Amino acid sequence: MKWSKSDIYEARSAPLAPLLTALGYTLEEMPGRIVLVKERKGMVVKEPLWFWRTKNKKGSAIDFCGDIEKMTFHGAMSILMGEQSNPP
Repeated sequence: MKWSKSDIYEARSAPLAPLLTALGYTLEEMPGRIVLVKERKGMVVKEPLWFWRTKNKKGSAIDFCGDIEKMTFHGAMSILMGEQSNPP
């Protein structure tokens, strides 16, 4: 499937907390709308982006799916656009 620019923009802007919870991560809310990802020491989420300073990585929901979960672009887009209800 070919994704439109607006689909990709929507996926990049997708909230990460529900995705991370669906993927089995434990989240801890902190002041300032920051969320710690317990299983990834040093990783924080400040919607709609994630930051992992100890690994010098950051990005959107698509980047998280690719860089951290090793999903293909198509797999990430399918989940983020709601075409696949259960993350791999």
